[in-house]
Amino acid sequence: MIIYFYLFVVLHLNVASSSSIRSRPAKNEILPFLGSKSDIAKRDGNSLKIISNEPFIIQLGMSGVSDKRKKKEDAKKEADKKNKTEGNKRKKTIKKRNRRREMLKREDRIRRGGDRKRPKNK
Repeated sequence: MIIYFYLFVVLHLNVASSSSIRSRPAKNEILPFLGSKSDIAKRDGNSLKIISNEPFIIQLGMSGVSDKRKKKEDAKKEADKKNKTEGNKRKKTIKKRNRRREMLKREDRIRRGGDRKRPKNK
């Protein structure tokens, strides 16, 4: 009975001590990762990224941070695109307005006597 109690206490303490070892590392701290030798784990904000020599990056933990960042970037791109189209529309309307003015000026000159830019010398 004492042996079982002893084993229970030892195992319980073992598990408790192993789980309490700094489960949350500091921001941007590089940790060893149990994978291939080229893999390292890095904490970025609230998400834990495993950066490896492979072309892909595996994300663990809270990936909501990167999702928010991506949404912000997408919204910014959309706004830039919208501003660009509005700017182009504005340019077109200015061109049309200027073209109309030129046509009216030309019609006035023709009405006054010939399609000349300078008036006739008298």
